[in-house]
Amino acid sequence: MKDTPDSQMRQNIDTMLISLYKKIGIDTPVNHNDILNYVHREVFGWSFPDGYGEPDVAHAFGMWISREDLREQQQNRKWWQIF
Repeated sequence: MKDTPDSQMRQNIDTMLISLYKKIGIDTPVNHNDILNYVHREVFGWSFPDGYGEPDVAHAFGMWISREDLREQQQNRKWWQIF
């Protein structure tokens, strides 16, 4: 079966993410597939299938981290801190 441009893009992003993890000194996270799905959606949304690279993947990964950090802050917020 032949790879589609989208599946090839996903494979490339997967490789770039794993490379990025190594560069920043972390193991592949348990939620790698969630991160991959998010990064793929983001990069796919703003680039052509062959017009993306490691900087795009790194930027989308940074967006994932910011999003996760915000979600954690919201979950840890006490009801009295809202007012």
